[in-house]
Amino acid sequence: MTGKISFYIGLVVLGLAFTGCGLPADVEPVENDETGPLEDYTITFPGLGGTSGDVTFELAATIAPVENILMVYQVKKQEITPDMVIEIGRRLGFQGDAGFIDRETKIAMLDEQEDEVRQLSVWVNSGAIEYAIVSPDKLFQPSPDLPSQEEAKLIALQFLTEADLLPDDVITEGIEVVPGGSVSGVKETEEGTVEVEENISHWLVRFPRQIDGLPAANSGGNTLAVRIGDRGEVINVFKLWREVEPYGEVELVSPQQAYQELISGVGKRYVPFDCDKVIIEQVNLTYWMEPIDQQQEYVVPVYEFKGKCLDKNGDVMDDYTGWTEAIK
Repeated sequence: MTGKISFYIGLVVLGLAFTGCGLPADVEPVENDETGPLEDYTITFPGLGGTSGDVTFELAATIAPVENILMVYQVKKQEITPDMVIEIGRRLGFQGDAGFIDRETKIAMLDEQEDEVRQLSVWVNSGAIEYAIVSPDKLFQPSPDLPSQEEAKLIALQFLTEADLLPDDVITEGIEVVPGGSVSGVKETEEGTVEVEENISHWLVRFPRQIDGLPAANSGGNTLAVRIGDRGEVINVFKLWREVEPYGEVELVSPQQAYQELISGVGKRYVPFDCDKVIIEQVNLTYWMEPIDQQQEYVVPVYEFKGKCLDKNGDVMDDYTGWTEAIK
């Protein structure tokens, strides 16, 4: 069984995104004598390179004032076991057992049918879940019969609800349905010329997450998403939704100070090699979620900076995202 699982785990986790959440009002944080850092909070920002020493920054965003005291949240401990994964698999119609794969960083199940293979994977460190039909053709059909965007939203909600994968604190009003991919094709016109045609290959239904009214961010940008293809088939589900509870309050640096730290190199940022200037268009206070392969004990606030990278001619090269720590 383990050998078969390992054979199919060549899947690349697809980028996805998701909806907001708050915490129950009756959950009380741990009492502390004073406001301030309660622990040595460590954030694993992604390893970013390509920074040019000559790049300049321009702040085009209006920085709104923020609260100088904010809650830190603690991740509820969860033991990921084969039995737990089997329980999820049964709800998805999987038979058989679950086994460790990828150097025991995941526990997975396979469902092998005559015409397709389905896979369920759960990351041991984070509890992240991915369900996938293992076939690139499913996601990138040239001319799929796709449901409407509103229908896609309902299909995703129904699938997650029936599989008991829909978080209790999800905010359904924030669901987005966007093209998840496209396929290029060619067609001949009446004049005999050939045109390139781009067709949407599947819908991506995204559930952005919120904690205490603030977005939850990570380097991948995804917390819960469903990919829906031909005739409304659910092809992929990705869920990274750590359960949290209030832990204690901390004091924050101001967004202006955070911006100065960013441009001085204290924060984490990626700048393409030929970038001459970065225009910062948004400054957001968010809660940081570690990547799927990382354990996380505390969820802490960070400043997120979004904008555009310009070349020496002033043309847009790429999007820009940078982060700095927010705790004083």
